[in-house]
This record gives sequence, C-alpha cells and structure tokens, in this order.
Amino acid sequence: MIHRSLSERRRLHSLGIAAALLSAARPAAAEPAGPSPTAAAPSSTAPPPGEAAPRAPVAQATARPPPANSAVSPAAAATAEGESALALRIGGGAIVWYYQPFLSGYKPNLQLAFIALRIKATYGRFGVYVHPRLRDTKAAPFFEGPTWIEEAYAWADLGTGETPLTLKIGKIYNQLGLFWDNSFYGNIQMFDGLKLAPEHGLSLEGRYGADDKAGVRYTAQFFPVDGRTNLSSQDRDTVSIPGARRRYQAILRSEPFVQLDGAASLKAGVSAEYLQADLPSGPRDVLRGALDTTLTIGKWGLWGELLYQRGQTVTDFPYAGKPATDTAPAVPGRASAHNYYVLAGTEYTYGRFTARYNFSYGRYADQAVSEWIHEPAVGVTLTENLGILTELVLWERSAPEGHSLVDRSLAISLNGRFSHLVTGKE
Repeated sequence: MIHRSLSERRRLHSLGIAAALLSAARPAAAEPAGPSPTAAAPSSTAPPPGEAAPRAPVAQATARPPPANSAVSPAAAATAEGESALALRIGGGAIVWYYQPFLSGYKPNLQLAFIALRIKATYGRFGVYVHPRLRDTKAAPFFEGPTWIEEAYAWADLGTGETPLTLKIGKIYNQLGLFWDNSFYGNIQMFDGLKLAPEHGLSLEGRYGADDKAGVRYTAQFFPVDGRTNLSSQDRDTVSIPGARRRYQAILRSEPFVQLDGAASLKAGVSAEYLQADLPSGPRDVLRGALDTTLTIGKWGLWGELLYQRGQTVTDFPYAGKPATDTAPAVPGRASAHNYYVLAGTEYTYGRFTARYNFSYGRYADQAVSEWIHEPAVGVTLTENLGILTELVLWERSAPEGHSLVDRSLAISLNGRFSHLVTGKE
C-alpha cells in the first residue's frame, strides 16, 4: 500500500467526484454529461441547471438576444411580452454511497457524501450562479471547514445566438483537457488535481458554428490563485501543501466539433496551460498540454485524453517524506517534474441501463513510478431525478521497490437531484 490510508483517500474524493450526479449544469459552462448512470460521453458544454435529462441536446443558458434590428434590451422585451425580466432557478441534490473493500484490514462504509444547492439568476444578458456544498465533516485536511463554495461567479453574455460568447468572473472550473469521464469514484487525474478543479479568476467561453452542424468551441481562462477546494488527495496537488498555492494559471482550449449525422458526433480538444506552483522551497514554472477526443454514435460513447506535465507541483508525491526520529534523520519527500497521463473510456446505454468502462493512468517519470485504475461499471436510471451506479475499482501501483494494490473495492452511489424554475423564462 502507499503512504496514505485507503479510508482517508475515500473521504477525500467521495464528496464531489459526482459533481455531475447533481449536475444540473451551469450557465454556458463546461460540466460533465454525467456521471448520471445513463449519461452520454463526456461533454464540454451543458444545459441549464437540472433542466435536461442526460443525452438531451445542449441548450444555451444565457438570455435570448433581441430581434435583429431591435434596440430593445432582452429584459425590456421579456417584460413587454408579459414575462418576468428576472429568471430564477433553484436546484440541488444529495449523494449516498456505499464502499465495500476487498483488501484485508479495511472496513465497508456507508455515508452521505454531500448535499448541494444550486442557484442561477438571469437578468437579460447578465447572471449569477452559486453552488455551495456541505457535509458533516471536512472533505479533506486542507479544506477550511465542512461547507464550501464549489463554484460561484457572475457572467455576461457578450455574443449572439449564432456566436455565443460568455465572460465569467468568480470561482470557476478550469478547462484543461477532457472535463470528466462520467464516473463516480474518479480517476488518477482527479486525485492529482487535474479534474474537477475550480479556481478563482476569469473565463471567456465561446463558440463559432452551429451545434447541430460543425464549428469550434473555445475557452481562455486566467486564475491569479487556485480555488483550494478541488478533489485531489493529500500531497498529490499543490493545494494540500501548507503555505503553497497555484498562481497565475492561464489556460487556452480549442475544441473543433462536427455533427456526422443525426445520431453521431465527433469532437477533438487541444489545451495548453501555464501555472506557477508557489511551493515552500520556492516557485516552480509548470507547463501542461492535453489532447482529447470524444465520439458519440447513438447510445454509444467513446472518449480519450493524453496529458503531459513539465514542472514540479508537489513535494511529497509519489514518495512522502519522513520526520526525524531518535535513531534516524529526516527523509525528504520525492516528487516528479515530468508526468504523463492517459484517460480513456467507453459506455453504451440500453433503456434504463448503462454499461461503462474507464481507465486512467499516471506515470511519474522522474521517480519511475506508475499508477493506474481499471473501473468497469453499470448504472441504472430509477427515475428522471434518481439513479444508482455500481463501480468495480482496481487501482494498482508500480515502483522500483515493487508492485502494490492501492484499492480493490466496490463503490455503489445513489444520487438524487431536483430543479425548479421559480420565476421568469429561460
């Protein structure tokens, strides 16, 4: 086993890995299509909070523009039509999950992962989105308490219906590579702080071309400082190191897409990132690049991602340091500045059932250490807003000192959500 206990790891990631299990997505934001049990392949766009069932067409969440030759504002036009100028939607949900380990020395567990609330208010071309979460214990040692803000931002619609462009300011998920793999348990990339990571700053997101034909989606983001509430495990990302922060994070992403026919689509993403890891020993420049692709044909989806990191972001992974004792001096931790990642998955939906397989891999080249997770799963949609997902987890590690098992378990998650349009029209 590696240096941290399995129970600690599970506490860290149980809480929000299923960000999309509650997903009723955010305005014009990128969020996974899952991991609801019958979600389509990972998507970089999403419908308004709780409005669309999985696999529904992507809906634009920003306000509708006025008619072509009209000087009337969207808010005034809505009022003239007898509608409320303010659209307010409230949603939320909860996740309960059961963990059954197959390694000696570990105990099964049943717990409420978290409760979430989602509030989205739109007025004309402007809006606000707030997504708080809470539980009865801290999600991780580096969280400040049992409640936190997953995302919170204001946005402005700067584009038109044909060429949408949205500017967000606040706490926002970063858009490096494939957003998610539709799982609940998670992947190596998430444990290293590369997935489901909200940051503080700006995000400009747009699209050229028609969603139902061909075009390109693009994102430019700048985060002066990290959000400190991602789902990484202790010591595997900068945010868990006392006194350390990720700073000046800049991300560019381009995603060309094409609708092959009524039931098939293909998209490919290219991402680049620069950040400064402000470590106790001094700042480190870090570069990351990612290539990803997603193919959807009817009820079948296939996705994959390659990601490379050059630069050190941690101090005690893949080897943790050891404090001095009466008989031995302190041993510093060992990290890697050249890391390689692979993420791949596929799923097929038949009626209420979805069969899925995910694979994730991380290679920490400077220390000759590798980790990988095989994750077959079956999901069942019980009702429109309630689903259950059963995942078999096989997590292994290879290092110069030998091969070891990190986790071998069954994870069963029950997720429920709701969404209600209080006033106005979206």
